[in-house]
Amino acid sequence: MFQLSYFLSSLKSVTAVLLLSLFGVFATRTERMSPASRKSIAKISSHMMLPALLIARVPQSDLTLTTLSTYWVLPFACFTYVSFGYLTSLLLCKLTKVDKHERNLILACSSLPTSTGPILALYAAVLTALPSETNLDKDAALASGAAQILIYTAFMNILRWTIGWELMKKPDEIVERGEDDMVAMVDLSVNRSSKPNSTPSSTTKQLLYVALKKTAEPPVIAAILSILLALITPLHSIFYDEDAPLRPCTIGVLETFSGGYVPLALLILGSQLAYGPDTSGSLSKKAIILVYIVRLLLVPFLSIFIIKYLRRNSEWFNINISPTLQLVLLLESSGPPAINLASMAQLRGYRERETASMLFYTYMGSTGTICFWVSMFASAVFSSV
Repeated sequence: MFQLSYFLSSLKSVTAVLLLSLFGVFATRTERMSPASRKSIAKISSHMMLPALLIARVPQSDLTLTTLSTYWVLPFACFTYVSFGYLTSLLLCKLTKVDKHERNLILACSSLPTSTGPILALYAAVLTALPSETNLDKDAALASGAAQILIYTAFMNILRWTIGWELMKKPDEIVERGEDDMVAMVDLSVNRSSKPNSTPSSTTKQLLYVALKKTAEPPVIAAILSILLALITPLHSIFYDEDAPLRPCTIGVLETFSGGYVPLALLILGSQLAYGPDTSGSLSKKAIILVYIVRLLLVPFLSIFIIKYLRRNSEWFNINISPTLQLVLLLESSGPPAINLASMAQLRGYRERETASMLFYTYMGSTGTICFWVSMFASAVFSSV
């Protein structure tokens, strides 16, 4: 059932995100931010602040070896949403004969949504709008939901900075940067055929090294490290607990530093759109519509069936699918494309205006869809609480 209170609360959160990007517009219009400084800020945001955020926050969630039996659903949903978005948009690209130069941008925007800042804001907005008679501890629900969102973000960043990073390459960069790796692979195959003593295992190790080298971006490393730190609970009493002796000079510093990640990401987005979205025709209406359909309509619709299936079979899966976990999974499916796709485009130096324009159009269009989905999700999840 649609409820206006949830719709209005989520509308305020979405509007706040859009308004934050205006600082980037102002900075660029007044020549306080140049393209060179924007690229430097993108590197600081993606390669320093985002890793700091993951390492500081994910281990403070309640992800432990004992809670893995419940939280396996977070990476499962993450991989499912990304796979569905990617495959569906790929199919639609082929059916509609989208220009090959737009295809990778469509695939990235359809499969890789925002997962942290806006989702946290929407989650908090839903809890704020809950009726006072709701039988739910809002403070506990906020802490639990925030922890689940951060765990989901850790897994999403692994996919975003491997799949997304590759999709955002420009064609000549694929040749230039991949040339050494291709030569290495050819040499491996030649050496293996010419040297009888070479073993398949040694060749596999070298090929694995090449693959890891191509995907070892700081956010990926930080995401994996943050999950490992969360599971190594003895370290929590040293670094992460409130009374941990080394917390003020380690994790406390990372928390302070990483607080600027979301504002800087929005600053970059606003800067790229300082003179309006791309109107040269290099970004087609067809591409925008495809992303809108897949990212903002089909993936959220899929999440409803996933949640219903998990609720119906919770005993078989031995999982406690709580209202907060349901809401997190539903919200994560409904977000627009990831803001840091703009940072990737900036770092790649390829299709920057097109990426920023795609984000602009989808974020503007998502104002209505997100508010609609949030109101529907919240009403369904908390109707019996």
